[in-house]
Amino acid sequence: MRSMRLHRDTGALQPSGVAGYGGDVVSREWAVKVVEAHLASRPPQADPDRTLVVVGTEEYRFGWFVYIQCVRWVRTRSHRDLLAGPGYFLVDGLDGSLHHMNASANRISGSWIQDYLEEVRGVPHPDPLRPRGAETSPPAFSARHRVTGPNPEPVR
Repeated sequence: MRSMRLHRDTGALQPSGVAGYGGDVVSREWAVKVVEAHLASRPPQADPDRTLVVVGTEEYRFGWFVYIQCVRWVRTRSHRDLLAGPGYFLVDGLDGSLHHMNASANRISGSWIQDYLEEVRGVPHPDPLRPRGAETSPPAFSARHRVTGPNPEPVR
């Protein structure tokens, strides 16, 4: 997941982990602003009717789902004008970071939640084979490195 955030002071879109974000709980208006800034930073479409715009939001326990679709569909609301697979965005409610959600990520079943918790929030996946109480002891070895930002570097 590529993580971006909108700088509150400058309004510039930048990678997560860059100083300048206050860390308050993110409002719906702010989430829409972050996604609109990201969409505006993309190269223009050859067909202006295929330009992506925000079409809706939904509050979720991790932040805001922001849905996008093309301008033509907004105008006609015809299923023939729907773009297949643009996905949607999750704007993290704690730090304002922007995460593109694949169109196949089922937001209702929550099949993506464990990956999100591990990759973005750094919450370890519970090991069903580890005995109870062993969570406090350090692991015998570490086969994975936690990474941060769009250009991952190991964090030690």
